[in-house]
Amino acid sequence: MKNLLIILGVLFSTAVFAQSSITEKKWMLSHYEVDSKKADLSEDDKNTVLYLKKNNTYEFHSKGETKTGIWHFDEKNKKFIMRSDSDTKNVIEFNVIKSTATDFVLESKSDNKIVRAHLKS
Repeated sequence: MKNLLIILGVLFSTAVFAQSSITEKKWMLSHYEVDSKKADLSEDDKNTVLYLKKNNTYEFHSKGETKTGIWHFDEKNKKFIMRSDSDTKNVIEFNVIKSTATDFVLESKSDNKIVRAHLKS
């Protein structure tokens, strides 16, 4: 789904964001919601992987392509921010809804819809 690629960075809470709990893991897309309604994953979406490295870089694998870039967490505002290496002007911000050792949920607005990506390690 096109919105999914946008929300995941073109290329993901607990009260406190634990950066160490999400790094050096491969996050697989479990499912996503559009305006609180669960959306079915396409076959391509089922293979979507986000790998967050400790050095604040990422690899995003989707639909046979790999994108890379940098990521940052704005702890004060609970925002997860991604910037693609191929388009440094393209910065995408997500609200961190949940961040545990096994679950990472990000939320963003796309086409006037609220989209939540649910990732599992």
